[in-house]
Amino acid sequence: MKTVEYKIDNYEITDHNDFYRIIEGLTYWEDHNHMGTVWLTQEMYDKYDLSRCHNVQTVEEEFGEYDEEWMPERKFCYVLYIDHCAGVTPLGVDYNEGEWKDGKYINYVLNATQETPHGVCYDEDFVAWWCEFPVELLSEPEENVLIYGWCDG
Repeated sequence: MKTVEYKIDNYEITDHNDFYRIIEGLTYWEDHNHMGTVWLTQEMYDKYDLSRCHNVQTVEEEFGEYDEEWMPERKFCYVLYIDHCAGVTPLGVDYNEGEWKDGKYINYVLNATQETPHGVCYDEDFVAWWCEFPVELLSEPEENVLIYGWCDG
């Protein structure tokens, strides 16, 4: 099986805390209210070389023993945690109320747009970039990649 090539550390974070990451001169605001999980087989972990992805843990590391009753006949070995970005603002923009502009939602809490240079927040392409895994992973068959939650809150 050939390993899929993709870039890891695909952006330089110049500043960060629990609320934001500054990347390429923009403030990307963390969404602490939404997360997801993707369950992976060993085959997918190897195919996409997910040892380089910081959001992947083994099922054993995360939960202890595999629960055969919860997922019978499935042999998922890894869990990929999906965290989300609520939106992006220019540097120096503080929290304030947002609005609808030109038919696009501007976040009411952050006055942030969900349209970024890397795609729209919560879309597969953007989330893969944000979480540093190859978006092709999400197109694999469910018996190898189970998207258990995408944007749960």
